Amino acid sequence: MTDPGPARIGIVLPDAATPVLVRRALESIASQSFRDWHLVIVETANASGSLAEALPDPTDPRITLLPSEENEVAAAAINRGLAALETELAIIHAERDSWAPDFLHVMARTFDRMNAALPGLKGVVSGVASVEESVTGNHVRIDSVRDWRPPGLRDDLRNGVFDIRRSIAANPFPAIAFLFDRQAAVDVGLYDTTLPVLAEWDFHQRFCLENDVWVHTERLAFHRCATDRTDPSESAAFRALLTNRWIRREGATGLGTLQVLQALAAQGTPESSAGGMDSDVALPSQKKSRGPVGDALSRFNRLRKRWV
Repeated sequence: MTDPGPARIGIVLPDAATPVLVRRALESIASQSFRDWHLVIVETANASGSLAEALPDPTDPRITLLPSEENEVAAAAINRGLAALETELAIIHAERDSWAPDFLHVMARTFDRMNAALPGLKGVVSGVASVEESVTGNHVRIDSVRDWRPPGLRDDLRNGVFDIRRSIAANPFPAIAFLFDRQAAVDVGLYDTTLPVLAEWDFHQRFCLENDVWVHTERLAFHRCATDRTDPSESAAFRALLTNRWIRREGATGLGTLQVLQALAAQGTPESSAGGMDSDVALPSQKKSRGPVGDALSRFNRLRKRWV
């Protein structure tokens, strides 16, 4: 019998700990109309039950279960899962998230079409719905459903090539919506295991620095979180860590510094200006001012003339 070779798409389900959520994630994957996938489940040390029992078919050769490792952080679990794959494309599927049945089919087709037109394009992102829910035992209660929007940005992602500037103000898209070239991810260094939080944002930022990504805004992914979550404040406390790394990496006169100054001048939230990120319109009865972004760039240009 001929070996069919590796699957086309690799899926990593990291930090798998809650059987009821893992079962739902597995249903999300098993219901995909696109069947050429390989799933790697990475257990976490604090799993609340046997995850092997949650598998719909423990004999399915497309599913690999990796046992937990002591003191393994989430980023390391993701990297270990990615290292176990041999697929062309990959995606991270958190145990809490889910997909519409045609997600993989539409995303793979979109990737092929756009990569043929733009060889430097190495990823594709779908539209996302945000779901808040409460989990009690084996019961999951949906509390709210709305369009997902990048934190701090006024508008949703738009169809077309992803604008890298959006990765400065906030994590521009959740992992559940991002299908990417696995080798391109290896080339940029995968997830940074030294970051206490925000490793996903950092990975997306570095990936987009090196590769183009296409946005397909059809809402095919569901990013779910606990209604009583407390992580946003923790993430905000470490936000400057990524900004500092960006500035140091790009250098004093790099394009990255210009983009960071824009974000910093607006206090990291493009919506702080009346028109958002793309606004450049003055009111008819007012004299147009440079605003905080213009002031920051003017200061930067004055300093740059001294350095050159």
